[in-house]
Amino acid sequence: IGNLVTGFSYPVNRLDIYNRWGVRVYHMENIASEDDFWDPSNEPAGTYYYRFSARGFTGDIDHNGTVEVIK
Repeated sequence: IGNLVTGFSYPVNRLDIYNRWGVRVYHMENIASEDDFWDPSNEPAGTYYYRFSARGFTGDIDHNGTVEVIK
């Protein structure tokens, strides 16, 4: 998401990440720094599903997708 941290384009946001069994492994609201992002180093390799929703100055967004963790 462009300018999420540096440009504050979506100050109200939420990120959830789930493993393949649907268990939420990460949750963060109002990401404001690089340290707030998910670090998968403690998770096993595999496919994870994310949902990112935000409200910003230019409107609302809702993104869903997958992330492949390879070790």
